[in-house]
Amino acid sequence: MSLLKKLRESVASLVDPDRKERTATQARGLRKLFFSKREGFDLDQALSELRVSEKDANAVIQVAYDQILRRVWHDGAMDKGEKRALQAIAKAFGLSEAEARHLNYQSGLTVFEETLGMAIADGIIDQHEMQRLQLVAASLDTNVPTLVQRYYATEGERFLRSLFLSAIEDGKLGEQEWDQIVHTLHALGFTSDSFLTAMKANAQTFVEHVLADAKSDGKITEGEETTLTWLLEVLRLDEGIKRYVQDQVKELKLLDEISRGRLPIIPTPPCLLDAGEVAHFHGPAFFSQLKTYKSGPQIRTFRGEATITDQRLLFSSPEKSCQLTHPSIIGIVRGESAVEIRSTGRASGYFVFPSNHRLGAAIYDAALRKAKQTLLESFPGAPSRSIPREVRQRVWQRYGGRCAECGATSYLEFDHIVPFAKGGSSTDSNVQLLCRTCNLKKSDLI
Repeated sequence: MSLLKKLRESVASLVDPDRKERTATQARGLRKLFFSKREGFDLDQALSELRVSEKDANAVIQVAYDQILRRVWHDGAMDKGEKRALQAIAKAFGLSEAEARHLNYQSGLTVFEETLGMAIADGIIDQHEMQRLQLVAASLDTNVPTLVQRYYATEGERFLRSLFLSAIEDGKLGEQEWDQIVHTLHALGFTSDSFLTAMKANAQTFVEHVLADAKSDGKITEGEETTLTWLLEVLRLDEGIKRYVQDQVKELKLLDEISRGRLPIIPTPPCLLDAGEVAHFHGPAFFSQLKTYKSGPQIRTFRGEATITDQRLLFSSPEKSCQLTHPSIIGIVRGESAVEIRSTGRASGYFVFPSNHRLGAAIYDAALRKAKQTLLESFPGAPSRSIPREVRQRVWQRYGGRCAECGATSYLEFDHIVPFAKGGSSTDSNVQLLCRTCNLKKSDLI
């Protein structure tokens, strides 16, 4: 209903609050008089007999004709005989061809909308439902795609939204459901592009909901990642939301790796590292310390850069630089993007990693627990004989690039002291550096 029509009805109800009920009652009377007299029906006489005022006459006639239309459409179709009967009724009611055609179409469109609503309740239109829609369309001398497009011009976005929302009512959208939606769209004469354009906001909200569900346990499974990738592809969302979802998935996967003790390795952080030291993180950070002065306690905050390695945390800024070795840490409270540290040295305080959100805090927490051997690096599936890069680096430094047995500097190999096949691990304490000759000798002895 148009806004103008709503305003007119609102004003009319204020001026004459009984008009709607009175009109409906007089329309029923007019309809009864017509069917009782048929050929002998006289419109002016009937209106006079029903005491219909001149200003209400047109409304009473249209309501009476609409009541008859509803009876005709009760079976969801209108045959040729009913059309001829309606032409005679419209003529008897003094309706012009244009007025009758408009009322017929509006009534049929209401039936079509109701039929369409029931058809798409499950997100797909089956053959029987399509036949019912074709019957309604044929009764209006048109076809389903044409009628849908006319309907779409005024109610289409609401209709498409209903189609999409019915498909995702359970919070999921699989390939089979999507194929059903596409089939329904094509059957109704829509293209996927028009649907995706109309559903842009709803589709984005749905993807964000799926992402939030995936993030709820702090990690993302392969199935959840596959689903999100597929949704971004078929729903063709804007690049901004696509990048956001992809970045979130990437971060979740990295955080899961970190929780298992598999820390990222950065090759050349802009700070001096000790021999064999491996860097896991470098980025901007804030360091806050509580200091007690004569005037009272004050919190000082320094802005600089932090580097996290397998041995320590280094903080550097123009005003303050410090380091916290992992053995010196006696307490840590980890937040989303920050850590509060208690140490035996003078660098106790609060570190915030702003641009890396949770990664900095997670990496430091894991590096610290690995150093204190409360977190062991885990690998999916069966144990691997592969020696991690940081272990190889430390072992190389420990042996100074020389064979542990003969001191040779060429043809060097990393060797499991207790063989991997006999349960030996790939940790620092079980890996040594041997030249090929010494390694072969050892193999011969085992």
